[in-house]
Amino acid sequence: MNKNGSENGIQETLCEKIYNTKAQIVRELQAPRYTSDDSYVAYRGELVDQLHGAVIELNDDSFLVKRHLRYVEIFRKLSAWNSLETMEISDIKEHIAPLIKPKKEDELARRFDYLVYSIDLGLLQSKSVQTSVNIVVQTAEQLSAKYSIPQVEKQRDIIEKVQTTEFWDSVTIIELETVRNAMRSLLQYLDKSMRVARMQTNAGLVEDIYTTHK
Repeated sequence: MNKNGSENGIQETLCEKIYNTKAQIVRELQAPRYTSDDSYVAYRGELVDQLHGAVIELNDDSFLVKRHLRYVEIFRKLSAWNSLETMEISDIKEHIAPLIKPKKEDELARRFDYLVYSIDLGLLQSKSVQTSVNIVVQTAEQLSAKYSIPQVEKQRDIIEKVQTTEFWDSVTIIELETVRNAMRSLLQYLDKSMRVARMQTNAGLVEDIYTTHK
């Protein structure tokens, strides 16, 4: 077991990746260009509520939580999330994210969450996100063949819009949040052979984002 409590010692769990990415998005949204826009302020507030709430829910009787209790207590204070800088992001990654347990929900949905949050962060940091965008477009194309399923048909407008160049030319992370919420639960309807995709992370690493379930 490594110092942050991860049994594998190297790989972050999907839950950790999502938590860390959301924390970095929260940090980027501190920039003045976003703090003057009510929609971005509200979105940052939602993310903070989720991140902070997960810390509040940690079990103090847990051995791992006890090992990092100093940091848990810090980030249980809502004020700690008002301004995240490099040190806070590092502390969250090392001492908080490894303690967060995933909620019981569809694995493909959570992988789609990570994909979209990674695009959000890339856009905020002015990094290339084309590989990840291509995966979202391909996913929408595959869902287009599933309109016979009522849940998919209900999201037809968003599924079709995501496939257009115009959408991505001017997309905002607020619009991507709508896409994430609309599409995340639909991946379960894809054929198993289609559940394969790879993305390039903001750190330049290539990893599987969807995997074939047999």
